[in-house]
Amino acid sequence: MARLLKITDSGIPLPLSSLDSNRRSFVAISNLIDLILLCLEHPAAANQTFHVSDDYEEGTFTPTALGSTTAGTTTYVSQAGSYTKIGRQVTANLFVNYSAMTGTGNLRIGGLPFTKNTDGAAVICPVMTGNLNWSGGTSIVGFMGDGYSYVLLYGIADDGAYTVQGCVNEAAEIYLTVTYFV
Repeated sequence: MARLLKITDSGIPLPLSSLDSNRRSFVAISNLIDLILLCLEHPAAANQTFHVSDDYEEGTFTPTALGSTTAGTTTYVSQAGSYTKIGRQVTANLFVNYSAMTGTGNLRIGGLPFTKNTDGAAVICPVMTGNLNWSGGTSIVGFMGDGYSYVLLYGIADDGAYTVQGCVNEAAEIYLTVTYFV
């Protein structure tokens, strides 16, 4: 091990060392052995590339529905959120059901467990709604920008512009799944 550390300190170029996003970490030997055994035994593992990491997390969170100009008060019927984080990638699933809200401005679905990185790439995600009075468009999607810990909803029209969803003081149900990097 000491010899390996000496080589890395010497400045000799290592594979993939020039990639800015390359992240190295130590992996528990038992996890590495489990990966090797799985690759040897699984019929679909041939000619595939695998990444191993000890950075895995699952959890729950409480999603919110608030305004961007004034957060306001939201009367929730139910809220549920779960996430899986593997390395820098987060996938969050959420459901928000509310009977009233007093927020103003754009509708923000927030409370996400991690903030999106600032790589300049926006994230678009599928959304399903019930009883939501859309601000415009024929379909609705979620949008997560750099540094956001929330999702904005956009109505999109065929051959037309997109419109950000505003807060409406009425009951609504919102389901969404978003995958992003931290």
